[in-house]
Order: sequence, then C-alpha cells, then structure tokens
Amino acid sequence: MMGCRKYSKKNYNCLFDNLTVNNNTGLKLICAGCGVNLDESPQLPPDERKPCPVCESKNRHISPMINETSGIHEALKLKGKHKNIKSPFIEIFSGEDFFYKLWKWVTKHRLIDRDQDKYYEEVTDPETGKIIHYTNEKLSTHTGHGSAKEKNNDD
Repeated sequence: MMGCRKYSKKNYNCLFDNLTVNNNTGLKLICAGCGVNLDESPQLPPDERKPCPVCESKNRHISPMINETSGIHEALKLKGKHKNIKSPFIEIFSGEDFFYKLWKWVTKHRLIDRDQDKYYEEVTDPETGKIIHYTNEKLSTHTGHGSAKEKNNDD
C-alpha cells in the first residue's frame, strides 16, 4: 500500500502523505515520532500541544510548504536555405513566446521571406484574443528593430 508505514510490531496504520497547509501558514506539521500529518498551529508551545493520535508524541517537525506551477509552451521555428547560401531565404515562427513588456506568454506568428521581400508579424494575447502587435510590410523597409535597433549610449 502506498503511503502506509509500520508504527509498531502490533499496530499498522495507513497514513497518506497529503500535503496540507496548516492554518494558512505555508508550513507542513508532522509528528516527529511517527510522521503523521497533524492539523495544529505550528506556533503552539510544546506544553500546550495535544499528543499525536497515533504514537502520542508531542514532538513535531515543521517543514515549509512551497507551491510551484509549471507549464509547457509550444512553438515551431522553420528556416529554409538555398543550396550554397549561408543565410536562410525564409524564416517562420509560430507558437507561444514570452512577451517581456507585458510579462506574459503570448501567441506569435512571424514570417520573414527574403526572396519575396516580406515581413509579417502578429502577436496576440491568448486570454483576450486582442492583437498586441501587427506588422505587415516589405522586409527592406523593416529596419530599426531587434539587433538593428540603435544603441543608446548614455555614458
């Protein structure tokens, strides 16, 4: 059985390690004697604690509770190159990208077509569907962006 622990030769108790936050403190409180999760204030002095319902110990271990979330974001990047030419004639980006100005994930579609002299980019907020940024112009007129931006020398 998952989560079961033997506490004595005679007594077997099945305890599940459910991580509960006690009194909204962000701390996990467990019995130091048997490891059972306890629902009492971590600030309670030892002489005011109730004994553990399993082993009757008043000793406790307190652990901080840390909750993290993670997610997966997808994007597809393609580059097409002509034979014997180093730089790509076409670049495509389609998917999720982190937008630092808003500090959030957005949906981005970008096409750079050097053969057709075309630059297209659309950035939308996936939560609202609102277009944050839209550009559809000749690539030859798309200057002053990215690595071509003017450097600010404030020395």
